[in-house]
Amino acid sequence: MGDEDDAAQWADAAKAQLLEGGPALGEAWSGLVGAWYACEEGAGFEKLVTALPTKGRPTQVATWVKHARAARYAPGISDVAAFGTQVEAWWRAMNPPWRKIGSDGEVIDDGAAMTRKESADWGKMSHTGPNALLNVLKCLQWWAGAAQNAPSERWVALVDDVRWVLGAMER
Repeated sequence: MGDEDDAAQWADAAKAQLLEGGPALGEAWSGLVGAWYACEEGAGFEKLVTALPTKGRPTQVATWVKHARAARYAPGISDVAAFGTQVEAWWRAMNPPWRKIGSDGEVIDDGAAMTRKESADWGKMSHTGPNALLNVLKCLQWWAGAAQNAPSERWVALVDDVRWVLGAMER
């Protein structure tokens, strides 16, 4: 096996975890997982030490990491809507400031779609590796699982936004 094959092992395992039970989540989910994998592959499966911001991050992420990112880790999510709100807020918080300003120059309210534009500074969001956007995808997977694989419109919108960001970062 070559160096890239060795480097890809963590991403291959993560991709398999993310796609487990995936058909119930549809093409949007499998497309997001594919976009994430392509982004990691484009970065040579580099494991950067830096991580996404932890402020506002669902506590389940830290527990999952402490369990060595075990495929069978099941976070106890008792309030699906509250967990979804927490994931959305964490996603919004980690996005660069320019995404939170509308075309009119006003700050976009929470819950509204964030600005989308080509070629911009993505800051820490552009980091790759197991401490980066994989954690966001796991939160999305847990959210859908807690909703018994019948995700809400909010989940679908966030999946779409994360996929757009991955595509925009590759351009």
